[in-house]
Amino acid sequence: MKYGYTINNKLMANSDGKLLSVDPYNPLNLPPNTIRVRTNDGQPPVNGFYDSATLVEGTTDVYDVYKGNDFYATFGDSTNVIEVLGANSEGITGARSMFNGCTALSSVPSFDTSKVTDMEQMFEDCTSLTTAPYLDTSNVRDMFQTFKDCVSLTSVPLYDTSKIDAGVVGLMNTFANCKSLISVPLFDTSNIEFMFSTFKNCSSLSAIPLFNTSKLKAIDAVFENCVNVQSGALALYQQASSQTNVPGHTNTFSNCGINTQTGSAELAQIPDDWK
Repeated sequence: MKYGYTINNKLMANSDGKLLSVDPYNPLNLPPNTIRVRTNDGQPPVNGFYDSATLVEGTTDVYDVYKGNDFYATFGDSTNVIEVLGANSEGITGARSMFNGCTALSSVPSFDTSKVTDMEQMFEDCTSLTTAPYLDTSNVRDMFQTFKDCVSLTSVPLYDTSKIDAGVVGLMNTFANCKSLISVPLFDTSNIEFMFSTFKNCSSLSAIPLFNTSKLKAIDAVFENCVNVQSGALALYQQASSQTNVPGHTNTFSNCGINTQTGSAELAQIPDDWK
């Protein structure tokens, strides 16, 4: 909790001028394990695996949704949810499929995920989401398909991927088919072994960061059909191919950069067995 915390550049204070204690992750002061959402039809979220949904007093379309500590599929396939307004999620440990299939969801604020270990398919198929929220992923071990098929997503923040499980899941399909994604940060991949199709079909991606490939065992199709990449493919190939243990690389750079002059030039220098 922070005293005098600012929200929208306004310092929070009560009527006698004393600064209020405001939780930046829960500025609406919601009760534990509660998420407030807006729907486009005035009905509670459909299909989700939540425990209760209560209409907020004075509104016709805003609901406080409660669930226990594991938020598995809380809003799964809730196609009428358009906005997350706030959350008290300090106690949650799991967020697998939390918003999976929320095709109308366009806005999600940052909320407390410091205890979450599983974000598998958390936002998969959220086709209206344009910006990924900042989430504390310092304890997350699974980001399999977290943003897969988020076709409107243009950017993502620098998530902490240092605890991602070194097993088969790795960062498989995490951003696959995010065709509007323009750039990605330099995620920590120093402990990751598998990056199958992580950015496959990200056709708007403009550059490939020089990810740490030292422990990678497989990077198959990781940048397949990233046709507008301008730079980065050659440097990543040179790094990965020079390792003592060269990772599996079927279709790693297939069609990568073919729509750009510089990308095509880099691709021409990469052996066929990598593309």
